[in-house]
Amino acid sequence: MQIQSCNKVQYHIFQSYINTYKKPEDIDFNVKKSGIIEFRSGLIKKNYSWISEGNDKIVYDSLCHAHNDISYNKKRDYIAYPHWGEASTLCINGINIISNTDFDQNHPAGASLNNIVRLVSYSPKKFIDSGYIDTFDWKYDSPGSFEGLYDFVNIEEMKNFHPIDKQLSELYVDDMKMLPPYVFGYLVFDSNPADSKEHELTITISLCDGSNIEKTLVKVFD
Repeated sequence: MQIQSCNKVQYHIFQSYINTYKKPEDIDFNVKKSGIIEFRSGLIKKNYSWISEGNDKIVYDSLCHAHNDISYNKKRDYIAYPHWGEASTLCINGINIISNTDFDQNHPAGASLNNIVRLVSYSPKKFIDSGYIDTFDWKYDSPGSFEGLYDFVNIEEMKNFHPIDKQLSELYVDDMKMLPPYVFGYLVFDSNPADSKEHELTITISLCDGSNIEKTLVKVFD
């Protein structure tokens, strides 16, 4: 008996660690059963990758240059498509969140809640900025805030992705580059409201191109 597979291992020297950028058609927020707010893409509008052609390849190359991801120079194997190095094209300048109801004594209705809300996510930016040297030990150093949020399929590859866990008030543009392409991250509240448990939250995403995306959702706190 002979077992034969159509899958053939291929090799390629990749100049950039990120081999595919995915452009979201829209962004959305979803309150999970745990109460954590999931920050995610809608449909993927476009893929820009190392095998793109024409203007799409120009866009891919410009993104690689913008992130200084142009000297990876590693020969790697894959079968149908590389299983690593995907990121979103989304470039965020800032995130602001407010409630239509008094949250507590220090946060009346309409006041920014950025100093009590954290963004939890991950990105390969530190790895790339270090010249592809600086890795992260998820097995021993994984932040507790990641428990139950992300299920990393390829643990070996995840060493190249560093965690992001910062209050919105402390985030910089560089903290929000090369986010995951589907679930950008999670918004986690560090405290609960003093009185009313139901809040209508308005989340404003300021993009690097100067535009804003505003979304509203209702969150019921325990």
